[in-house]
Amino acid sequence: MGGFEVRASPATTQAWRVLRRKRAAWRVLASVAWFVQFVAALVLGDSPGPVDLPPGTIRGGETQLTAGVVVAKLRGWPARREEFVARSLAVRLRGPAATMRGRLYVSDRDMVWIPDREWRAIDARDLLLRLDEIARAELASLRRSTGLTLFTTDGSEVWLWLGRRVDDLDRWVSG
Repeated sequence: MGGFEVRASPATTQAWRVLRRKRAAWRVLASVAWFVQFVAALVLGDSPGPVDLPPGTIRGGETQLTAGVVVAKLRGWPARREEFVARSLAVRLRGPAATMRGRLYVSDRDMVWIPDREWRAIDARDLLLRLDEIARAELASLRRSTGLTLFTTDGSEVWLWLGRRVDDLDRWVSG
């Protein structure tokens, strides 16, 4: 894994700040979209299927955090995996700051983001990132939360909005 030196570049920090402002602006509209989606799911009787997480993925000193995936910032295979959700009404109403809520599990070998039940209902899928495939990680402080940007060896990008402050990713991943 090597050491993660993860202070975000000025461009990444600025991008996270813009996302934070846009996210705040879309909060009311997002609440309406969630309500409409919830009512539609109840009326249609939809229930989310099981999480498609491979068995035995989480191993050893695991850590769990509330985390949201910023849909518009996904690049590479994660964007293709969440392509259906990216075109959904819930995401289009939220605009470029649309964030899928979920949980991030970190073990000694993997990072797995699993969407909340509401997002699984519209076909959001989990994202599995092996730590040895992460080329670079950047942390951006966002007041009471943290922006984590992961760059993989194949050129993919995953932007995660962590529900709390994380200042030292190496210590956090090591357990």
